[in-house]
Amino acid sequence: MTKHSGQEKKDVVHEYLEHHSTLTSLSKKHHISTELIKLYVAVYKGHGDIGLICPPKITPSLRLKITEWAIENDASSEKIAEYFGYTGFGTVSKWKAKYHKDGTDGLMRKQIGIKKEIMKSNKQVFQSNEVTKLKVENTRLKIQNEALKLLASMN
Repeated sequence: MTKHSGQEKKDVVHEYLEHHSTLTSLSKKHHISTELIKLYVAVYKGHGDIGLICPPKITPSLRLKITEWAIENDASSEKIAEYFGYTGFGTVSKWKAKYHKDGTDGLMRKQIGIKKEIMKSNKQVFQSNEVTKLKVENTRLKIQNEALKLLASMN
């Protein structure tokens, strides 16, 4: 997803609210999805310009707070944006799934999402390299064993 500056967000929201432009026309003009524009408008309604300029820093405790509030209130992405100033609608869905699967602990861990996948991938590469090394060593030992047998048979 493309990052938009606070000024870009403000411009789109003010153009939508003050000039009564349609979401579709703004989407085409600014190359921002209509869904994201709706979220920016919701952030503005709940937090004003400051919410558009300074989005919240996502910590494990805020992740948990957003997720629990969203579940308790059966909140839409727009309501979450308005209440918390957070526009990561896809991420919240993942947090909800993680919360249902692993509970509070699942969201309080710092390594979730892409970082966890990278670590898992790195571990698989390391294990693959280890297997390759063992196969090479095994082949070397087989050859050495055959050579020793050949030498023993000559004596």
